[in-house]
Amino acid sequence: MRSRTALLLIVACMVSGCQSSQGATIPKAQASVAFNKAAFDRQLAQRGKTPEGPAAQPWLQAIEPSWVDTTRYRKPAPWKVCFSNADLNPWRLTGYATMHAEVKLHPQIGTFTVALAGGKDDKQIRDLAGFTAATCDAIVVSPNTTLALTPAVEKACATGVPVVVFDRNVNTDCPVTSIHPIGGYAYGATAAEFLVSHTAPGANILALRTKPGIDVLDSRWA
Repeated sequence: MRSRTALLLIVACMVSGCQSSQGATIPKAQASVAFNKAAFDRQLAQRGKTPEGPAAQPWLQAIEPSWVDTTRYRKPAPWKVCFSNADLNPWRLTGYATMHAEVKLHPQIGTFTVALAGGKDDKQIRDLAGFTAATCDAIVVSPNTTLALTPAVEKACATGVPVVVFDRNVNTDCPVTSIHPIGGYAYGATAAEFLVSHTAPGANILALRTKPGIDVLDSRWA
């Protein structure tokens, strides 16, 4: 669903300008993303908020968004859209398939270039370095890990091409748009509350944690 949203935002930006929320050393991606108390409080409060946007199109809804004017990115079709996909797990492969299906609905997209990182930070960093203003009119990124991909996304932003980050995030506000769910903290808190309500006091619960270094997954665990 967020793959579709990312592509729809690219189309909207280029048609008329839209409004949206916002050899180098590779940082150690193994370190967990630091706990953010302000984000934790905000996300838990947002669970009770009514989203803005059409109820029949949840992929166009947003909760307390911060809109900015992006009309300067408007340009005539056909467009060259470049997509950097983080991983080859079932979740990201589903997003990849959804992205392809959405592209077929928009004849304004003349070229759709995909780079698959295969879950490797260094591969995705090289892929993004190859996306330039000459080859891309827009860059869509699902980062493999948060810390390692932050400098690469900032370099992509520096090309002047509009960058859309979705699914996972990076530690910079340079992307034109950042699409994310209500957040890992809210996701994790809701799951924890469900477990508490469905188990006896003192019950043992086995939790299988995925790899660290991805903001939404680390915050779910937190």
